[in-house]
Amino acid sequence: MPAARCGLVGVRPTWGRVSRAGLVAFASSLDTVGPLARTVDDAARVLACLTGHDPEDSTSLCAAVPDYAAMAARGRSEGLRGVTIGVDRAGLAGVEPAVAEAFAAALATLAGAGAAIVEVTLPDPAQALTAYAALSAVEAVSNLARYDGVRYGLCVPKDSFAATAAATRGAGFGLEVKRRLVLGAWLQAHPETLARARAARATATAGLQAALRGCDALASPTCAEAGVPIFLKDVPEDSQVRTAADLAVDRFTVAASLAGLPALSLPCGLTAGAPALPIGLHLVGRRLEEGRLLAIAAAFEAATPWRARLLAGPEDA
Repeated sequence: MPAARCGLVGVRPTWGRVSRAGLVAFASSLDTVGPLARTVDDAARVLACLTGHDPEDSTSLCAAVPDYAAMAARGRSEGLRGVTIGVDRAGLAGVEPAVAEAFAAALATLAGAGAAIVEVTLPDPAQALTAYAALSAVEAVSNLARYDGVRYGLCVPKDSFAATAAATRGAGFGLEVKRRLVLGAWLQAHPETLARARAARATATAGLQAALRGCDALASPTCAEAGVPIFLKDVPEDSQVRTAADLAVDRFTVAASLAGLPALSLPCGLTAGAPALPIGLHLVGRRLEEGRLLAIAAAFEAATPWRARLLAGPEDA
């Protein structure tokens, strides 16, 4: 989603493909490191540098690392003949008109490059959104318990002076993080609700895997709308917390995160008017098939003007 909002290429690798050693963990079964870059080639090169087993992260995978840059180059030069891309058209309801138009044009471009576009049916995104909200909150409580901030609203080590913690209570964690911690603590006391969230995650994972048995990648918009306000004028901060409706912004991306599958976003359009906001094309692939996604993205990038327009200066864009 940050890639789509900023007109960049973003890769979310298979869970475990890139080491998470050194990170402050939020939700361990979801946290993933991946590159943000201006082009598919740059993303491929950076991903190759990041990928591989790390003895400092027991969850990092011991899988061979392909030549991502070469795979992207082949996609650009050879096109997408023989590639099948699945689309759940029923899941596009409620998409902003400008995004729907850009996505339709993106599918036409992919087909023009040789890809076969097929219909698939994916699980209800509402279940995946609910599962993500619940499971990430529970894991955050465990991961952030190392900081007194869980107790005081701070991000300070446990050996810090209690007086310092008390004096700056609430300054370390943002309001949204604190609300997630409250939700996670409540869920820990309600195992039946947590069990339903885990079941919803399993359903979302099985649905993606089933769809990918019949195609090489799944395509959708990255976000249902082209942009959101950075802040709301004259609205108190404690009212600017994500609601259930706000979480629907994640509906095209969250299932791949729950399933630990690779995903990629790249620019596929701009809105009309000023400011022109970037629109992202979202691709989801099979486990460990980041290279295939990069090849599809490179073929798309080569066939569209969006890379050149986004890299141009303001006076030329």
